[in-house]
Amino acid sequence: MKNFALTLSFTILALHLSAAAIHWPADTLKCDTFVMRNGIEMQVRIVDFAADTFIVQYCRDTRRSKIAPGQILQIRYATGLVKDRRQIRRDARQKRIESQGSERLARIGFFQLLGIIPVGLASFTAGLYLAFIGSGGSLVLPVLIFIIPPGILLVVGIRNLTKAGKM
Repeated sequence: MKNFALTLSFTILALHLSAAAIHWPADTLKCDTFVMRNGIEMQVRIVDFAADTFIVQYCRDTRRSKIAPGQILQIRYATGLVKDRRQIRRDARQKRIESQGSERLARIGFFQLLGIIPVGLASFTAGLYLAFIGSGGSLVLPVLIFIIPPGILLVVGIRNLTKAGKM
């Protein structure tokens, strides 16, 4: 019985992490795992997420680094959430749109609406050329050329102005 108790206590002592001299920081359990495109896995803690970079702090030391979302294949968060490359890119694009500000988006929408005039004149000229000089037969293609480009600019310009108004 004495030998069994001695063996059991030595086994417990040897398998204990601090007695076995294994460096196992307690904060590692709170770290996220970045799987890079080249296959490297990094244990990091996300400090900040800007529009085009992750600012991370490595778990083993206090170094900080910037990592572009395009270099990351997968993020495994400490909470168990896993994001693949597509979700990472979508979040980065959304953050970039938010950081651009509503004034810039409204300006883009205004210029898209203003661009309807020259695009409409150019497509009208191309449509007339196709209708009377080029094909001479059907008017479907000239009408489509006249309607589609300015229509796309109209829809996208109004969408950008409404997005800017919601921000």
